[in-house]
Amino acid sequence: MPTFLGEVNRLPARLRAGRAETPIGGLPIRPGADLAEGAVEVLLRPEGLLVQAEGGTPAEVEACRPLGATTLVHLRGGGRRRRGAASAPPGCRRASAWHVDSG
Repeated sequence: MPTFLGEVNRLPARLRAGRAETPIGGLPIRPGADLAEGAVEVLLRPEGLLVQAEGGTPAEVEACRPLGATTLVHLRGGGRRRRGAASAPPGCRRASAWHVDSG
């Protein structure tokens, strides 16, 4: 999704115990950040979202479309569908053995 910050992926999250818990796993919050716990939205650049064969959160890749430096990926995981720009390996295609991680 393009914004004034450039291309970003928007993920719903919950701040808890110094981490932002997202559908693709937890992300650490900068030490000393004065943030209240609760619902937030995390913005993640495409190069920070990795589609890989191992590690991370299991997800089904429903479709991939190369966009140059990144790939538009349609994912299903945790009972939800997501679409986002990510760093994906060459030959990324529909399969059930991919994992998603914030790199």
